[in-house]
Amino acid sequence: MVFEERVINDVRFRRVCRSVDVSERRGHRIDISLHQDVALFRVNGVIKAVSNVCPHKHEPVLCNGVVADGTVQCPLHGWTYNLTSGQPLVGSAGLKTYRVFEEAGHVWLEVEADDAPPWASW
Repeated sequence: MVFEERVINDVRFRRVCRSVDVSERRGHRIDISLHQDVALFRVNGVIKAVSNVCPHKHEPVLCNGVVADGTVQCPLHGWTYNLTSGQPLVGSAGLKTYRVFEEAGHVWLEVEADDAPPWASW
């Protein structure tokens, strides 16, 4: 599958879904690569993007978490994160955040370079 990409201010963005695919109070999973699994959330009309992998047990489940007041709670163990900053409210490790924007009915997500995943050097 070929994805449309563009570079803006030295940041690579990929068109990943339609705007209507991301609704309030529900996550939407975007699996970019083996090492970039992202969850999109709409908070007060604005799309936020964070790592979909909860750092507690390294499970890609945050897209299924409980969303309230600009936070998401992991459905497995209750760790809770701010969707704007990625900082934990409950738990000890934060989430990576990604730049994201909407344009002409589509969502554009910051994508990392196609480097080898971190575990490839283990």
